[in-house]
Amino acid sequence: MLAEARRELPRDRALPGYLVAEQKPDGFRAVLFAQAGRVMLQSRNGANMTPVFPEIAAAAAALEEDLVLDGELVVPHEGLLHFGQLQNRARRRGRGAVAAAAEHPAYLIVFDVLEAAGIGAGTHVTPAVVTGARA
Repeated sequence: MLAEARRELPRDRALPGYLVAEQKPDGFRAVLFAQAGRVMLQSRNGANMTPVFPEIAAAAAALEEDLVLDGELVVPHEGLLHFGQLQNRARRRGRGAVAAAAEHPAYLIVFDVLEAAGIGAGTHVTPAVVTGARA
């Protein structure tokens, strides 16, 4: 689900179930697929962003568990998230991407675990974690 801008939060009990509101960072939506020996970072439009963000790919390759993560790619600059720096990073490939990663590293803020160690793909992994963490 894509985030929507709202001027204010809904009143108490306005929605069925429970309401979780979180700040939306200014970045690129991405899905990270990490499996033994294979990593792919994909934009919400399906573009392969793995070569653009080699530091994210390297971190994912070091994971010891097969995961599919949904999150937001961000680049901090002087203590704030900087969308312009993220856009600059998105234009780099090859050695330029490696150099840019060293100068302005990107981070993936994960907000959903879509699959973990084969559990997922039709099973909702995150809601149990969210309700337990927020209870």
